[in-house]
Amino acid sequence: IAKENKPISPSTRLKIFPNPVTSFTNISFSLPQCQKVSIQIFDMMGRLVTTLADAQMTAGTHQLVWNSRDEKGRYVNSGVYLLKLSSGNYTETKMLSLVK
Repeated sequence: IAKENKPISPSTRLKIFPNPVTSFTNISFSLPQCQKVSIQIFDMMGRLVTTLADAQMTAGTHQLVWNSRDEKGRYVNSGVYLLKLSSGNYTETKMLSLVK
């Protein structure tokens, strides 16, 4: 019997804490199975700020930290940012408020 390939679903329970962000924020999510995950942060103009993850991840709960920096290691300005989690056919986007 072939194992059914479960898509990632709202059960990922993508959580961001704290939000608003002052310097660091924790991002947690759960995967029903091993799969490739991409987590990126964009500014409100749709420009990529940084990629936090772009890798195959095991089933279970994962935690990442965003340190309010862009891909070049520079601190980003206060404002609203979008965190986008993508895996397979599933995408979830959450707003982050950065306050300094």
